[in-house]
Formats: sequence, structure tokens, C-alpha cells
Amino acid sequence: MSAETGIGNMLPAMQSPSTSVQITPGRGWTRFTYARADMALLGVVQIGPQIGALAQLPGGGYAQVNGDFIELLDAAQVVAALQWAGLPARTASGPSRPATVTIKKRRHAAVPTGA
Repeated sequence: MSAETGIGNMLPAMQSPSTSVQITPGRGWTRFTYARADMALLGVVQIGPQIGALAQLPGGGYAQVNGDFIELLDAAQVVAALQWAGLPARTASGPSRPATVTIKKRRHAAVPTGA
């Protein structure tokens, strides 16, 4: 457990290596925090008895959010839990560009008639 020293502080999560990370994707994060522009909220994370909203920070790291309190998480454990849950781990590169689709006309070969 980490000591809370104020609103908006960022402390590394203290956990044993054997502590499992459980992730529940979806809007369950609304029970723990409000919509934020400074991070992407992905779902709910539970590490041992601690539970809160799972967020991805702009730098690519992951955090557990409870109100305005942000606790940094071990990215490797979160990525492993996301993969275990069958969810893609988001990259730190930011949002990807939409795919460009080009539709071309079909070409038909002209067959000569007669000689």
C-alpha cells in the first residue's frame, strides 16, 4: 500500500511480484473517477485488494486512478493482463491514423472477335 500525500500525486504501485493484475474492460471505470482529457480510461484494474480505474497515460504508461489520485502501475504486468484478457495492449505512439482505402475500377480484357 502506498501513502497518499495529496490530490493528483503520482506514486509507483507497491506490490509483490506474485500479485496478480485483473482487468475488466469497459465503462466500469466510472465508479472510480470522471472522464479525463489527460488520459485514456480503459476499464477497471484490481491488484490484490486495491481496485480502481485503469488508465493509459499520454507517455504510454499505465495507472490506477481513484478520483484525482493517480498511482503508476508496472506496464509489463498490465500489458500481460491485457493480453491474457484477449485485449490489445495500446502502444505509446498515440492514436493511429485511419486506414486509407482505394477502390479501383475493374479492368476487363478486350477479346478480339474473328480474324
